[in-house]
Amino acid sequence: MTTVVPPGGAPAGAPSPSTSTATAPAPAATTTAATAPAAPAVPAAPVNTNTTRLYEGMFLVDPIAAAKEWEKVSATLTALITKYKGVVRTVAKWTERKLAYAIRRQRRGTYVLVYFVAPMDAVTKMRRDVAINEQILRAIFIAHPEAMDVPGVPPPPPPLKDAEEIRLSDRGRPPRRNF
Repeated sequence: MTTVVPPGGAPAGAPSPSTSTATAPAPAATTTAATAPAAPAVPAAPVNTNTTRLYEGMFLVDPIAAAKEWEKVSATLTALITKYKGVVRTVAKWTERKLAYAIRRQRRGTYVLVYFVAPMDAVTKMRRDVAINEQILRAIFIAHPEAMDVPGVPPPPPPLKDAEEIRLSDRGRPPRRNF
């Protein structure tokens, strides 16, 4: 016999828990309906918020590897964060840009934005691994002071100006020459 317990209390006809002197385990309600498998979701952040924080990581990665093997680069970044008990929220590939100066003999780089939750001491360990990794040229980590929702990833910055726009100043004329 299956006993269905209403959400607010005991089944009809049963003594209330306040008047009962003996405590017996309540019979478990059985369900016959098959539950649908849940869609794979982003794992929940670690529960202890005193030792974990939400971080934003901007990685500058090798553009050739990012163009040819994006899945491998994404897996490398995720593995780097999960290695130190972090939980990745989002990974977004931004754009490939020309760099102001060469970094590890690379003149171009692809920017990758990652939001993750990790213990406070994990970032220093991640920086050490970033310095060793050949695919990651640079990285910067920003700790958010309080928990925030990461509904989506902000869009990449606008494209760079062309040569004519750079040549003209804000007032629409060429810059002065210093003689």
